[in-house]
Amino acid sequence: MPQLVLDYSGNVGQEVDFEHLFEGLHRALADAAGVDVAACKSRAMRRETFCVGEGGAGQAFVHLEVGLLSGRTAEQKRDIAAACLDVLALHYAESLDRLDLQLTVEVRDMDRPGYAKRVGGRAQASSAGLAPDAVVLDTNSFVAAGFNPGSSSARVISAVRAGRLRLVWDDATRGEIEHIVRKIPPLSFEPFAGLFRAQDRYEGETHPERYGDVPDEDDRKFLALAEATGATLITQDEHLLDARERASVPVLRPGEFLQMRGE
Repeated sequence: MPQLVLDYSGNVGQEVDFEHLFEGLHRALADAAGVDVAACKSRAMRRETFCVGEGGAGQAFVHLEVGLLSGRTAEQKRDIAAACLDVLALHYAESLDRLDLQLTVEVRDMDRPGYAKRVGGRAQASSAGLAPDAVVLDTNSFVAAGFNPGSSSARVISAVRAGRLRLVWDDATRGEIEHIVRKIPPLSFEPFAGLFRAQDRYEGETHPERYGDVPDEDDRKFLALAEATGATLITQDEHLLDARERASVPVLRPGEFLQMRGE
């Protein structure tokens, strides 16, 4: 999801190891923005036609544009920009000493409804408005649907059952859902078992340890799965909802999700 574009003036003659630079920027984004390093995409562009200030020979620029899905606060963006600027300053230390070099960072919002990606041959979208829709459902969605067939959670699950939504799951999330549902009488897991389709099972890595500020470790696996797959996380858990400003995917209540879809 994060898109990094580095523009620099052609008079910056310093040899920069861009792979090392981008690895440092990706780590900085993971720490400051909570994004998945594997989702970061960076490229560098040398500009031969440029003018800085009055056009002096020693005047140069390096500008980094960081595109992140919208939802972060101004304070969070300032922290992200500062972290990236520190990485740039480290790698361009020689040019800072030699040139009148301006290092700048811009953190810009990428509109969630207008962003989609394809991973492993499957289209995945950052919003509920694109098909096929990939969602991760927290345990509370199944509990709410079981007790109230007319709830927003039940309507979301009906959309999964009808094939309008694709329920992304892995062994950890399914195991947690089944464990909790079976513990709550009079609920039964059997009506939900068919929703976990084999073709929608995710077998790659997730990183729930990155969300240590979510108090319940059982909740972390759902956000980690959503971010690993690019799916929308649907939940009523307040701790997960509190984390949505720094998440790289939408984290929505069932009603919000349905409203976004116009249902």
